[in-house]
Amino acid sequence: MFHRVAVLSCLLVMTCSEVLASKVFSDSAVFERVSHFKDVGIPNTLKDPFNRAAIADGTCRAVSDNAGDLAGYAFWHHPDRVDAVIAAIAALPSTSQPSNMTLAAKNPAFYRSACLGESNKTMTNEDYGLAVQKSSMQAWFRALCEPGFTDPAYQPQQIVLTAGFMCAITCDVNGKAYNGFYSDAVVSQTSAEAARDKLCDNMPGYEPDMFYQVHTFKDLRYAVGPIYNEPCQCNLEVSNVSP
Repeated sequence: MFHRVAVLSCLLVMTCSEVLASKVFSDSAVFERVSHFKDVGIPNTLKDPFNRAAIADGTCRAVSDNAGDLAGYAFWHHPDRVDAVIAAIAALPSTSQPSNMTLAAKNPAFYRSACLGESNKTMTNEDYGLAVQKSSMQAWFRALCEPGFTDPAYQPQQIVLTAGFMCAITCDVNGKAYNGFYSDAVVSQTSAEAARDKLCDNMPGYEPDMFYQVHTFKDLRYAVGPIYNEPCQCNLEVSNVSP
């Protein structure tokens, strides 16, 4: 019913881009991301705290009512909170029952217990080491920006989270807050694609070894300089976010 009303309204006002824009974290999008993390991501990152943090961050933003409500480093800086989310994802129903798993992940109880838990441990981006960060940044850069890549991050939820991961590292390596990106990027499919386009347009043309040429954290700060402001908004302070 809402869709039919929206269509009629668009015909009357002659502008439909925002009214009909797809929700980024629809139920199908939540299933796509969380099932991938559950079946592929977790088994392949058992000894990889950096990418486990990315899985925790991506999952909690996907299932939250507002991805921008979480503080930027709620997981990147808190390994014990990451462990809680990873355990909660593993305990979700099997992905062979897509509706059951998705509804369980979207249940507010999952978000409250797994994503908003207390943290007594902290770590910095340097604690992860440079090697895994530059390798991951290259992989994310490729998924977003390499022309003709056969496995791109092209769906809205993939775009938002992949760009968000790149921006988290961009702001963190510069010692800045990271609270502005998601509030703009998750509004619609249009906003997600706009964020990707800004990232790819502001970065130099895609090179398959761009981040592999990074040898120090100073080099990494220089490499991500073009996306520091847009789309990452590392210069933006936002209040009223969960710790």
